[in-house]
Amino acid sequence: MNSLKKIALVAAAALTSTLFVAIPQAQAAVTNGYVLSDSLANGARGVTVLADTTKAEAGINAIVALTTSDTLAATADDNVSLEIAGPATFTDYTAAGSNPTGVTLTSLGKLFTFTATTTAAVNLPTNVKLTVNGAGTVTVTQKKKVGSTTSTIDIKTIYAGTTAKTNILSVADSYVRVQDTSTQGTLTSSVDVAGSTTVTNGSTGYINIRAMDAYAAQLSTSGVIQASATGGAVVAFDAAPSTQVNSAAKTGTAGVLYVVQGTANENSPVTTTVTITFNGATLATKTITFTGRAASILVTGVDIAQSGGARTGTYDFVVKDSAGNQLAGITPVADTTKYTSQVTAVSVGGASSATAVQTGGWTCASTSGSSTVRIKHTHSDATVINSNDFVAACAAGVNKYTATLDKKEYKAGEIATLTISATDINGAKVHGAATLGAGVAISGGQLTAVSAPTSADVFDTAGSRSIKFTVGNTAGAYNLIVDLPAYVATDSAKTVAYSIVDASGAVSNAEVLKAIVALIAQINKQIEALQKLILATNKKK
Repeated sequence: MNSLKKIALVAAAALTSTLFVAIPQAQAAVTNGYVLSDSLANGARGVTVLADTTKAEAGINAIVALTTSDTLAATADDNVSLEIAGPATFTDYTAAGSNPTGVTLTSLGKLFTFTATTTAAVNLPTNVKLTVNGAGTVTVTQKKKVGSTTSTIDIKTIYAGTTAKTNILSVADSYVRVQDTSTQGTLTSSVDVAGSTTVTNGSTGYINIRAMDAYAAQLSTSGVIQASATGGAVVAFDAAPSTQVNSAAKTGTAGVLYVVQGTANENSPVTTTVTITFNGATLATKTITFTGRAASILVTGVDIAQSGGARTGTYDFVVKDSAGNQLAGITPVADTTKYTSQVTAVSVGGASSATAVQTGGWTCASTSGSSTVRIKHTHSDATVINSNDFVAACAAGVNKYTATLDKKEYKAGEIATLTISATDINGAKVHGAATLGAGVAISGGQLTAVSAPTSADVFDTAGSRSIKFTVGNTAGAYNLIVDLPAYVATDSAKTVAYSIVDASGAVSNAEVLKAIVALIAQINKQIEALQKLILATNKKK
């Protein structure tokens, strides 16, 4: 394969990823050759200046210019030629102002040849124009002749395709975005504004629309933009809806669609899917969720306050609509009818959140005890919603404690869980800040704590603390010692018995002995029963 064919194949292969290919060859008299124009004003002398060569279309943006600042310094009859392959022809050029080359256009407009007419340097014509006139790939091959040798100095691919795109709708390049304002601006993205697809009860959602062609240019010819919404939502273009309709239309190439719940969905949660079309072609579908008004308050995470100390406890809460959507901006208040001498005040830390829990608290008396309380919210129509009842408890520190394991028997490699439960002097679960205390010591044969207990470990809202252990491999009977010396004045260390069996299922000597003893006992019972039967039989005789 000769070098010219190799170069042509390389240029053809590059078309899939590059629309402008330059493969320089040895250049003597001509150093840079012709390039696509990047200096002419768009429209100058009928030329379209291409920032992107795919914009050349047969009949639209069809005239392309090649320019050069080179000279041809060679002997007479040396030349530079430009040859087109593909659906285009040379149509015009601008001759050099002084000492120009000779010019010949042949091969039905496919070959331009610029010839040196003297032995002095001559100026090449610039603004050589070609016109795309059909479908296919257009390449321009530049050659030079010096003496008797002709060589290729450059190949340029200046066009790949002739499908009309200018001012023709491209769905892929058009923009449709949900946003939280009615500002139209210059839309450059279809990515919805964060948080905009969820709209609070009674508010408005906005969908910004911009119809574009494949060159990322907004269409210059108006079309019909239509929108339709499901779920009873109401829509209108470029202003708040004045009628209760679920479809709207306008003439243009851009606009902002206003979306509201509608009177049929007043105060109710609704999810709507909005379909946007341009001249019947679907640009996008967008989903917007409207939350309803508050329908429930859920209180969780209730701890135990310290009586005689800080005397304040905490809880978490969220507010939801009837569909379970979490709502922001609702600030409940205490239901004071639930106050007692034990719990004298319940507070709310602030407005509810749509993404997290809000907190509240209460104040208790100086003694152990509890009261069932709740919080509430009142709507503008005087409708009241109450939270679930929750127990606001107050307790003192550790007075007594117990220790239990989750199983009496473990296999090697299992996880054992120890639960320490503590009560105060009145027998109530200890407050949430009570700890295991200084000097805590917990140990048992073949048990290794997953996380070693510390003096600062606190009891949970159930008045308990769980500690996990990995179980060792040695079978046998063991005791777990749980000692909280910080509370030695009111209680003592606890002992919890447990056993470990072989995980492989093998029978231990202890188990064999136990089985033998049981068997002997059973045989003795049978012998005793037989003896009684014999005696009874003898008496009858």
